[in-house]
Amino acid sequence: MLNELKGCTQCKEKKHLSKFGKFKSKITNKYYYKSRCKECDLNRLKELSKRRKTVYSDGEPLNWGAVYRNIRRSAPKRGLKVEFSKKEFLEWKDKQSDQCHYCKCSLIKSLGNVKFFFKKGSIANSKRFQIDRKDSAKNYTLKNICYACSICNSHKVDFYTEDEFLEVAKKYIIPILNKL
Repeated sequence: MLNELKGCTQCKEKKHLSKFGKFKSKITNKYYYKSRCKECDLNRLKELSKRRKTVYSDGEPLNWGAVYRNIRRSAPKRGLKVEFSKKEFLEWKDKQSDQCHYCKCSLIKSLGNVKFFFKKGSIANSKRFQIDRKDSAKNYTLKNICYACSICNSHKVDFYTEDEFLEVAKKYIIPILNKL
């Protein structure tokens, strides 16, 4: 077991098993090694994320239609309206850059930093950017929403306006992220 090698389907190199991620089969309840090494898997996810502007987790695309549906469901419970259609939301998403509106971190960098801010399994430990309302007192409109990493979105809550939190992020969050 100590000297076992496995071939990566992406780079075609034989590497030690520790260089491959594991997953648990829902059918057999056993652990198996992934077909691509961790390095190739990360590079593949980065490339897919750039090309499609879609967040990927374990090779499966995030269902942005479900994100829109969750916004539509939760808004009325908070007395808010959603003033755009699913189609408009998906078009808006495709035009966004791969960075948090507040701290300017890319998704990959943000995911690496999350472990320093939250416990494993925390609701804020998200595998995608969250949709934040810039002005929490206003409804969901395309001009009032932005991408926010889980770090910024959980710290902003509904206390700060966009301008106030940009200052908070600049003064406190970005210096901490730069140290990491």
